[in-house]
Amino acid sequence: MQNNKNFQEVLLAHINNIKDIPLKARLDYFEDNQDDLVINALSGGIIEKEYMDGTREVSLPFEIAVKSKTNAVAIDTIWLINGDLSSFDIELPSSDNSYTFLSLKVDKPGINGKDEQGYFVYSMQVIATLEITGG
Repeated sequence: MQNNKNFQEVLLAHINNIKDIPLKARLDYFEDNQDDLVINALSGGIIEKEYMDGTREVSLPFEIAVKSKTNAVAIDTIWLINGDLSSFDIELPSSDNSYTFLSLKVDKPGINGKDEQGYFVYSMQVIATLEITGG
């Protein structure tokens, strides 16, 4: 599958620029002993179309997850992100011309539960459809 690093960085920057977001997102797994917001690439990306010139239209899944000791902070954060990413006119253009942004499918957030440290954990999946020019 194509390298999706640039899209992850663009998505990260977009989320961190959401007005009034209470946590800074990172490309990583949760840190112990603190409220946290992370973005991770998931397995299962697929090639939707492939053209004669090698250009591919791909769908790449990502998980956005938040954890907080305060349930309201976790809920508000995940729904703020959901609302922003669900905007009809969202644009997430490549910063290095490695892809053309086509669309973003945003699933509804859900609670994963309360972990052994007492953090409330919520997550949602987004699927980016990108066009990657053949080389």
